[in-house]
Amino acid sequence: GPHDGFVAIDPEGYLLEFEEFKQHKENEKFVPQLKQNPTVLPQHATSQVPDGLGFHSMITWLYYQDVLGMQNFYEETLGFELVADQGWTKIYQVSPTAFIGLVDERRGMNDYADEKAVEVAFLLERPDDYWAYVNAQAPFETVSTTGDTTQIMGLDPERYLMDFLSDGWME
Repeated sequence: GPHDGFVAIDPEGYLLEFEEFKQHKENEKFVPQLKQNPTVLPQHATSQVPDGLGFHSMITWLYYQDVLGMQNFYEETLGFELVADQGWTKIYQVSPTAFIGLVDERRGMNDYADEKAVEVAFLLERPDDYWAYVNAQAPFETVSTTGDTTQIMGLDPERYLMDFLSDGWME
């Protein structure tokens, strides 16, 4: 198939999916992106992870009722590129090593939930320009701002909290 993997449950009950994406029609744009990413090996001295095992990319899976509507939002409003279309999931690249996966809740491992347990944060290279875009276009519901360009919090159309932060937001 186009991918193989397994799912583990962490101590708090969250699902952790470990997956290998293979060369396949649905992954034509995705696999080359993944191959460019260096593997990050465990650095902690007490790590029990076997030598040579690490991670090179991460996908945050978000569950939606209207995947087509959310696909339009991620492409047209946020400007992300669709790198893998698996039919009931859509994967977007948001940085060299980070991806957002939109999942049709009727097919995924989890159901849609009104109350979200995930906040998606995006670090911005040009926060002033993004701030101007949000103020001029109102592309999503804004729920909080710092009054300057360091942080903009908003909700996507299905109520996931999105946090847009400048690179120096912690300073």
